[in-house]
Amino acid sequence: MDIKWGPDEPLDDLLLILSEKDLRAISMLCEKTKETGEVAYAVAMEGRVAALGALLMVAADKVTGSVLEVRNQSELAAEKMTLYSCVIKEAISIFTLSQDNNKGVGDIDHNVYHGVGAKDRRLLLLREIELLHFFGACHTNNSFMSKKLVSPLILACQ
Repeated sequence: MDIKWGPDEPLDDLLLILSEKDLRAISMLCEKTKETGEVAYAVAMEGRVAALGALLMVAADKVTGSVLEVRNQSELAAEKMTLYSCVIKEAISIFTLSQDNNKGVGDIDHNVYHGVGAKDRRLLLLREIELLHFFGACHTNNSFMSKKLVSPLILACQ
């Protein structure tokens, strides 16, 4: 699918472009795929905002309601979280790594992430967070998450 949209443009433009596209094939694939959440996770981690938007337009409930088992490179156990939580965690980790790199901590160049600069990567992740927020991903009830772990301010907002 050819979409002419960049992360510097308003998200409304992307949604308008996607609404004009024929998304029936994506919708049918989402209906037949059990792992739609995992597909959305892979798309989000690759920074493909338009593809994530298309998935959300045809299967928002399946994408936002799915619970993923995410295994971090430094952790042995898998952590269960929503796609929204995964994207936020990724954005925070990239910010933390770039801050450590600016302080001279570590020997890995964290300013480049999968061929994309850290600044551009953060922008893509922020666009994905905004997109997920638009489709109500932040309002899903995380039954696996303890209420003690969630800030009272966030609970009040939900």
